[in-house]
Amino acid sequence: MSLAAYFRYFNERRPDWWIVAASAVAAVVLLVFAAQPARLAVSAHDHGGLENALATSLFSGVFHWQLMTVAMMWPLVLEPARHVAGRSFWLRRHRAIGAFLLGHFTVWSTAGAAATVLLLVVYGPQVRGFLVAAAFCAGAAWQLTAAKERASVACHRTTPLSPHGLRADRDCFLFGCSLGRACLANCWALMLACMFANHGISVLASCAVLSTIDRLLWRPNRGLLIAAQLGLACVYALSGL
Repeated sequence: MSLAAYFRYFNERRPDWWIVAASAVAAVVLLVFAAQPARLAVSAHDHGGLENALATSLFSGVFHWQLMTVAMMWPLVLEPARHVAGRSFWLRRHRAIGAFLLGHFTVWSTAGAAATVLLLVVYGPQVRGFLVAAAFCAGAAWQLTAAKERASVACHRTTPLSPHGLRADRDCFLFGCSLGRACLANCWALMLACMFANHGISVLASCAVLSTIDRLLWRPNRGLLIAAQLGLACVYALSGL
């Protein structure tokens, strides 16, 4: 089988392959620039004062949040993306997946921008380390609520989609928005912990593991997740970040 024939076969079987590729690229970029926000903020403060430091921190925070969304959240929506592709006409499968991801990304990006602005207004460019521990504690408490259980169930829901035309694009986009809201309700505490830690590698890795376990297992061990988040809260609180 030639390389072109193999790619066509692979594209037929796994139309969501480019989501995995985009997530991998975002993860690499995120890891390479994991320490950039703090350095950029300090550099801006040295050369242009507090206003430049805040602007640079805002840009860095939003940019890193978007990378984090692609790297950590997109792998968790592969199954809904396959649902979208499987219920679309052959020639518009990737277009349908793109509209779905756009809706999902819009919800997460809006939330990230709002959280970044609020954090900078309250605490400024220098993030306080205790917030990371507080976010993990909030995530542990959130595991005990009925709202968290409903959000977990909503992350696995599907919806009917129109077969063609602008209605199909609208349905895919709205499905992405709906799933994005469920994902946000499910993982908000872990993502805030990543942001509070300036997207440090250790926090990113910890949250990626916890969010994957929570999403991919239909009946995850809640006690284990709570214990893990409380343990991470203690570790990061004692380390002082």
